[in-house]
Amino acid sequence: MRIRVRLAAGVVVFAAASAAFILPLRAAEYTLKWAVVTRGDMQEKFGHKLAEVLPKATNGRVEVKVFPGGQLGSPAAMIEGLQLGTVEGYENPADFFSGAAGHRWKDSRQSGRARCKMTNRLETR
Repeated sequence: MRIRVRLAAGVVVFAAASAAFILPLRAAEYTLKWAVVTRGDMQEKFGHKLAEVLPKATNGRVEVKVFPGGQLGSPAAMIEGLQLGTVEGYENPADFFSGAAGHRWKDSRQSGRARCKMTNRLETR
């Protein structure tokens, strides 16, 4: 009777110790924070699709957490998060960049010429 009790206690201790080592191995090794400024649009849907597909493709090593609706801050704060490494992915609608051309090019004609040159370079490769 004593041997059975000791054996059962040993099995329980071994199982608990094994679970303590095995369960953490199943957790994701890397968590990717995907930030989206808007809510309920294609950018958010893409983030959720990424959260569905990426863990399967990496055998659970990568987990994706989606933060829609500017939960991580303004667009400027999210871009700063990308630069600092606190946010791994960020997406916003292209309309948010409408004023960006004024900082890099003199006018829309120069911007258009630059895009044409870039397109030609990409097509010749």
